Amino acid sequence: MLALVQAAIVSGAVSSAAIRHWIARAPQEVLAQLGARKDRRTGLFQAPHPDTVCRTIARVNATHVDAAYAAHRAGQLRELYDDPDELIPMTVDGKT
Repeated sequence: MLALVQAAIVSGAVSSAAIRHWIARAPQEVLAQLGARKDRRTGLFQAPHPDTVCRTIARVNATHVDAAYAAHRAGQLRELYDDPDELIPMTVDGKT
């Protein structure tokens, strides 16, 4: 479910209504890759009901998601930059 919400946001949905709309009209390939349930009768992947999307979004703690993402990215950086004395170039606001 959260993967579908993330896909909607990356696709430009900025409100909960837009997210629900995008998920309801997501292509079958996207629904399949993001783990949507498959209808046994039709063989088609089903988008979650809009109410389910709303309840899921409401229950997500943004602080916890942000902390988990930051920890994940920090773990990746440790693997890439194992020398603590190495300077890491970064771009901020178009300037390096």
